[in-house]
Amino acid sequence: MMYRCVGLSRSWRGTSTFLYNNGPVKSLNDATLLFRQHYTLQEVTRYGTKTLVRDAIAAPSDVGRRR
Repeated sequence: MMYRCVGLSRSWRGTSTFLYNNGPVKSLNDATLLFRQHYTLQEVTRYGTKTLVRDAIAAPSDVGRRR
């Protein structure tokens, strides 16, 4: 059995910066989260491929606490 992450795509919600956020991000729906990644997770066995998660939003990176 193998798990495969497929179709990682990007969704830009802001065009004025190259950064993925412009303030604190506390949820996936925050307006400050400008960049989102989507993925599909599949389970692959000798009997075939089964999609477990389709087009889910990945959690943003935790870049640490601001000082």
